[in-house]
Amino acid sequence: MVRECLHEGWQLPAIRFNGVQALEGREIGIEMACIVQQCDSACVDRRVPGADKPSRYATSPHFLPTKPPPHTSPHLPKLRHFATYYVALFNIRSAIMEFVSNATNFDEDAARPQGGVNAVEVAGKILRILVTAPGPARLSDIARATNMPTAKAHRYLVSLIRAGLVEQDGASTRYELGSLARQAGIVALSRSDRLERTERYLRQIVDHVGETAAAAVWSTHGPILVRLIEARHTQAETVPLGHVCPLTYSASGLVWCGWGDPGATVPLAEHELAQSRTNARHEVPYHWDALNARITQVRSEGCARLSLEGEQSRAAVAVPVLVRGVLQLSISVFGRRGRLNTDLAGPVVAYLRETAARLAAELV
Repeated sequence: MVRECLHEGWQLPAIRFNGVQALEGREIGIEMACIVQQCDSACVDRRVPGADKPSRYATSPHFLPTKPPPHTSPHLPKLRHFATYYVALFNIRSAIMEFVSNATNFDEDAARPQGGVNAVEVAGKILRILVTAPGPARLSDIARATNMPTAKAHRYLVSLIRAGLVEQDGASTRYELGSLARQAGIVALSRSDRLERTERYLRQIVDHVGETAAAAVWSTHGPILVRLIEARHTQAETVPLGHVCPLTYSASGLVWCGWGDPGATVPLAEHELAQSRTNARHEVPYHWDALNARITQVRSEGCARLSLEGEQSRAAVAVPVLVRGVLQLSISVFGRRGRLNTDLAGPVVAYLRETAARLAAELV
């Protein structure tokens, strides 16, 4: 009927509906304007001048009908009034429904999470998989864990490699956390209160012993150095932050083998023993019998002591920092063989034990 009114040459009037509705404690005023030309412009009779333009009555608060042309229909008045109120009621209903929807969701909008970038969230899932993986991961494993096609997962990995967050091993083609990811983890750990306290004790060790001191915490790849204070002399030994200590042939690693969680240490130690056999490493255990003998000695002495000969010619002492019987971190001191006293009854071992006890008391 609206179309018929338009074809008869009428412009439906603009009306003003003022009503006050109480919706959830809020009052609203609804002002409606029925603009017929915008209802269905394709059906507007072109004989009406300006029918294809916005009506000049669009904002009028009164009923201002346009004089009909000569070719009127006897049913036109009824059609005109019906169309007027039909459109008005429809618009009123739409306005009320929109307000109710907004009022209902007003509090929900505040709690609704903000929009983000989906690609970044997907990249975060991939990084999380690499963090929790026991070792370098295959592309197929990453794609399966993220529920993505292999080609799509590969594109994400290419971008992550370019950003330095992921690395790919050239021989195995497997994927591992990159240098930027490791650096970010170290920085995050270094800003913790526990490591700030640990650093104070490491400085005391360096001042007392005169050799480099370091602290290691557990990571998915083994004990990783997160704090290091280098000795102030030309012959001081040093390693970079983020260095993963070998479990089976480093002082810090043996401490974690002795007091760490076997569920985490045993798989890595098994893999490392196999590598040692393959590479015929010197002065390291090849089998579990030899490794278990070292672990038993470490636990009985309360510390791990190493003195390597040959090309390495290094010495190290490491002790556990136990809080309520749980290993939190290991602290170690290392230097060239002959410069560091590794005797069990010597002053270095005694000082490290005392330092570990004082640090553990602060971390409780």
